[in-house]
This record gives sequence, C-alpha cells and structure tokens, in this order.
Amino acid sequence: MFLLSCCSKRNGLDPNLPIYIAIHGTVMDVTSCNAFGPLGVLTNFAGKECATAFARTPFRPAYLRNDAGDRLSFIETPSSSNEKGEEDGKENKETLEKWTEVERSNLLGWQEALTTAGHQVVGTVLSPRVFTPGELRTYTGNQPSSSSLSSSSTSPPTTNDGMINANNPIYLSVRGTVYDVSRGRDFYGPGGPYATFTGEEVARAFALMSQDPKDFNDDLTGLSQTELGILSDWEAKFQAKYDIVGKLNKKKES
Repeated sequence: MFLLSCCSKRNGLDPNLPIYIAIHGTVMDVTSCNAFGPLGVLTNFAGKECATAFARTPFRPAYLRNDAGDRLSFIETPSSSNEKGEEDGKENKETLEKWTEVERSNLLGWQEALTTAGHQVVGTVLSPRVFTPGELRTYTGNQPSSSSLSSSSTSPPTTNDGMINANNPIYLSVRGTVYDVSRGRDFYGPGGPYATFTGEEVARAFALMSQDPKDFNDDLTGLSQTELGILSDWEAKFQAKYDIVGKLNKKKES
C-alpha cells in the first residue's frame, strides 16, 4: 500500500524516483512511458488519481506514444489531493455509478491500454486517517505500536521507497497534519536530538525552537512574525521530505 503523498511525489520531476499514477486507488508504475514524463503529453497525470480524467477522454493509442512531446492540452488535468487529505479516488468511487456508459468505456480503454503496454500494478492508495492525541503518542519509534498492526484503525508508516512498513513508526503533528518521520529516525527516533517531539503536536514548539513539553501544542497566540516564519520553514521542510499520514483531531480522545 502507498500513501497518497508518496504517489504525488512520484510525478516525474525527481529522476531518482519512478513515475506512478492511480486509477480508483490502484497504483501503476508508468516510468517506462515517456508520455507521463516531464515533457510528455500526459505529464500532468503523473503522481495523481486519474480515473475521472480518463473516463472523460476516449483513449487513443497516440496518447501513450513515447515520441509524443507536446504538453497536455486535450485532456482535463486531474487535480491533486486537497488539504483535507481526501483523495480524488474516493470521490470517483462514490460517483462511479453516476457515470455514463461512454465514460465507463473510456476508463476501461485506458486501463486495458496501460496493462497491455506492460505497466505493472505496484500497490493501492491507503486513505489518510484521523488520529486522537492518545493514538498519536503511541507512534514514537520505541516499539511497534499495537494499533499500527490493525489495518482498520491506522495508516502504517512508509519505507524509503514509499511502501508501507508496519514496524516502529514515528509520527508527529504540525498544525494538525500528521507526518511520518520514520525515515528521519536518527533525528526523531529514540535517543535522537528531536525525539521529544515524536507523538506530539509540535507547531508552537517548532516556532519557538523549544523542547519544553508545555509548548507541545498548536496554539500560536502571541508569536512574532519571525517565529511564525520559523514554523513555516519547518512545514515546508516536512512537506518536501516526509509523507502525510493523516490529521490530528485534538477534540477526540480514545
């Protein structure tokens, strides 16, 4: 399984990563097709959930030609995931029954063409979850979280290749967005310099550069513009480096 944020980073812009697309949450590796690359006609599809866009566009073999170099201009571009962490694939599944027969046929044509071209299914998209503060505090990397072993209640951490890894997860929250920082274990794992942050909401602490537990919250009251800027820098770093696994609901406790 993959997190949606893992797929979105596999959009062809990083030459060290494969290129993935998702169709109703099923992830396919389309790295070998230049059409999905940075200069391809389908470049805007890379790293995204594409079911709706495919359904609205009849498939033509020329779309998957590796020498097709024009920018996307003839297909509706699929949108990225929204800030609430609700992927387009979920909406597509809910509206699938409302699609016309032509739209269903279009989508099937794309799926068959991609499969025939040898593009392999590499996994499925894992939906983000909502954590309570108590649940979040179990993800400190000290030991495998008991709740991380329950597929019905958690979004497990990812390995460096974006695949799900159910062992020793390390999570923290910044302004209600929960990140998997397991790949930064040297910093956030047990004994690391930032280990006190794990399992906590740390927006205020990041802004103040504080490791005082009283600052482990998202209350930004009284912070200066400089301190808010520091927090924004932390958020930008996390969004670029770590995967989002869900949201923190501080009003709900297990």
